[in-house]
Amino acid sequence: MNELVLDIGGTKCAVAQSDQLEQRHEIMTRDYAGPSEILFELSRFASTKTFGSIGISFGGPFDFDAQMVMRSVHVSGWEGFSFADWAQKEFGVLATADNDANAGALGEFVSRGSAVSSMAYVTVSTGIGAGLIIDGKVYRGHKNLAGELGHTVIDPAGPADEMGNFGTLERLCSGYWLQKDFGKPAEILLADDEFLVGYAKNLSLGLGNLVRVLNPELIVLGGGISGIGPRLETLLAKNMSRLLSESGTRLELSTLGNTNVLIGARELAKN
Repeated sequence: MNELVLDIGGTKCAVAQSDQLEQRHEIMTRDYAGPSEILFELSRFASTKTFGSIGISFGGPFDFDAQMVMRSVHVSGWEGFSFADWAQKEFGVLATADNDANAGALGEFVSRGSAVSSMAYVTVSTGIGAGLIIDGKVYRGHKNLAGELGHTVIDPAGPADEMGNFGTLERLCSGYWLQKDFGKPAEILLADDEFLVGYAKNLSLGLGNLVRVLNPELIVLGGGISGIGPRLETLLAKNMSRLLSESGTRLELSTLGNTNVLIGARELAKN
C-alpha cells in the first residue's frame, strides 16, 4: 500500500502520495496562521488518497525517539507537537517523522543506491542544517541534536542570532537572515557576483568544519539557496579545494530538489 509523505517547512509545505511525488500539493507556510490551519489544508489533499502510513519531514529540531517537535525556529506553534498522535486521530494510521535535514540525507542516500557509507546532506534554505549518514545509517546524536551545522560559529565577532549566539553559519548564510539583514530575498542578493563571493566564503567555512570533524565520503548541498547552481558550486570548490583534496571528501549539489525530503519521508513511513 502507498505511503503519504509530508514536508513541513519554514517557507512552504508539501504533501504527496509516495508513488506520485511529482504530483505533490504545495502551500506557502506564510499564508496560514499556524499548525492547525496548515495541517487542515494538507489533510484535504490526503483525504482523496489511499495510504497505509505517513512519513514526515519537519523543518526544525525534532526528537526522533519521542516523535515530537523540540523547537519551532522559524514558524511558531509547533513546539511539543506529535505527528504520531495527529496521524492516529486524523487517519487511524502510523506516522514517523524526522527533521528535514535527516529526511533529505536519507533521500539522497537511497537515491544513490546506498553506494556511499558516510555522507552529509546540508540544506541551505530558510535555515541551515545537516543530515548525517554514518555506516549507512542516519546518525542523530545522543539527544537527537546531531547535525545542527547552522548553529556552529564561523565568526565569533559576527552578529547575534535569535538565540543569542554570535556569528553562526545560519546567522550569516540562511535565507531568513539574508532577508532580514538586507531586505531582499536570497535569490536577488546572490544574483550579484560580488555578494555571492562573500557569501560563498562564509558557507565554505561552515562546510569546512563539517569536513574536518566527520570527513564524510560525500557532502550533498541542497535547499533553496543551492538552486543558485554552478556559480555557487564553483566558488565553494575553489575555496575548499585543498581541504577536499586532502580529505578525499566530494562536494556535490543535489539534483533532486525538494523531492529528496519526500523520498526520505517515504523511507521513514516504510521502515
